[in-house]
Amino acid sequence: MAIPSTPFVFESSVQLAQSVNSLESALTQFGKLATSFETPGANALVSNRGKGFDEWLANELQCYSPLSGDEALLNSTFAELPQFELEPSTGSAGSSLFEHPLSASSPTPSFEGVVAQMPAEPLELTVAKLQRAAALLNVPWSPELEVALRAQTRNLHMVSPREPTPSPSNVARTGQMSKRSHSPETEQPEEILAKRAKNTDAARRSRLKKLVKLDGLQTKVTELTEINQRLNTRVAILETEKNGFLIKEAEQNARIAQLETKIVEAHLALKTRQL
Repeated sequence: MAIPSTPFVFESSVQLAQSVNSLESALTQFGKLATSFETPGANALVSNRGKGFDEWLANELQCYSPLSGDEALLNSTFAELPQFELEPSTGSAGSSLFEHPLSASSPTPSFEGVVAQMPAEPLELTVAKLQRAAALLNVPWSPELEVALRAQTRNLHMVSPREPTPSPSNVARTGQMSKRSHSPETEQPEEILAKRAKNTDAARRSRLKKLVKLDGLQTKVTELTEINQRLNTRVAILETEKNGFLIKEAEQNARIAQLETKIVEAHLALKTRQL
């Protein structure tokens, strides 16, 4: 078996990448078209449940409006058909020919409920579908292309239905019910008496602790007041001693001044005698 050259392998890989991109774009366009055609049909199906064939036909004509190029053809086709008047359905028996048998008794479900009940089915791509899409796009089919496309489809985002969240009213009701279940009215008298005895013992112990603490604080206050009185007397004694020292200092300063004046006078007398 001959081994292909490097340029041929490169060209085949480039062609494979181009074919993968073209198939991806085709699949995305197909998904957009499917979603655009799927939404009005589902709405019409849900809204016309329990109504007659006439209203379903009218809603289908309103949902799928014809294109501008095909209006003449559709008008000519509908002109040849016999005309029937579309009467609104009143919900009573016999209002339409194909009325649902449970429409009078059961309420019509909403579109959100129907969508929530629909199971989320994964996207399945078979080999036949992939080959058909490749043939429509004129892309050569190969096993490598199939592997690449399946790897791309595995990464598609799957939409899961939302779980209903509990409303605040339900939460408040459950809280009130739990409080009522634990109310003291449902307890037995023996348990109530035991709880009361425990509460009285705890209150008595707390009062004793408070009294002991108050006695200790009172003794500490008396000791501190005695110490304060002693310190005040000591301060008074020191103040009197300070005043005595100040008086002695003033007397000594006056004595020093007198001696200085006498020295000055004696010095002047000696000078006069020498002259």
